[in-house]
Amino acid sequence: MMKKAAMMLVFLALFVTAFAGSASAASKTPKLYLNGQELQSASAPRIEKDTTYIPIRTVAEGMGFDVNWDKAAKQVSIHNGKSMIELTINKKIATVNGLSVALPTPAKIMGAGSTSTTMVPLRFISENMGLEVYYDSPSKSVYLYQNDASSGNGSGGATPSPAPTPTPTPTPTSTPGSGGTGSET
Repeated sequence: MMKKAAMMLVFLALFVTAFAGSASAASKTPKLYLNGQELQSASAPRIEKDTTYIPIRTVAEGMGFDVNWDKAAKQVSIHNGKSMIELTINKKIATVNGLSVALPTPAKIMGAGSTSTTMVPLRFISENMGLEVYYDSPSKSVYLYQNDASSGNGSGGATPSPAPTPTPTPTPTSTPGSGGTGSET
């Protein structure tokens, strides 16, 4: 009888720890990183119907952009001197440097009251602010890396810089009658 009770206790302990681990993994809050630094925001990245949404103010300010919110128009404007992006809540068209650009899904407000945040599709932001994106599925974390050469150019990502043309280096050559020591030509 004692052996049976001990086995039941071990089974119960294994059962509880197995579900506790999966419950904590399922409840992990996604984290957002920019250039390796965790960004703090009232709203974590969210996935809805295969679209990842990120808090635009947190990301844009982390990249050095100014962010303005027009409450009446429900429009957010992001600019840094080189680039201007305007998004309107629940509209699938944004303006990037004066050009209309389609969004896969519209920007939306998530949360309520003082914790409400404008959330924007990650793909749109990465393509129009020059960001590389990596997603770590086990931790549900989004890693954004800023391409300094093109951040915020609205061109859909990095603008490649031409590789520098190599400068030829003089090579010593042997000339007749010089004793084979070589001279530069």
